[in-house]
Amino acid sequence: MSLIVHRAPRADRLVPGLADLLREPLEDPFAQELVLVPARGVERWLSQQLSHRLGHAEGRADGVCAGVLFRSPASLVAE
Repeated sequence: MSLIVHRAPRADRLVPGLADLLREPLEDPFAQELVLVPARGVERWLSQQLSHRLGHAEGRADGVCAGVLFRSPASLVAE
């Protein structure tokens, strides 16, 4: 497992890069990508933003954000 850290002054600037990373499927179809978010509200917003970029038909923005596990940094440290 690797850790990739990206920073930006605004969260919306990080979404396209994250979508590019998540667009490549994992070797195991049942594995999930881990994305750390600071709060549940950010998780909901980010999953909505990613659904517009992932899993949609050409020319449509009706995709789905699946195979992504959102967790808080504190829960990861506690584990």
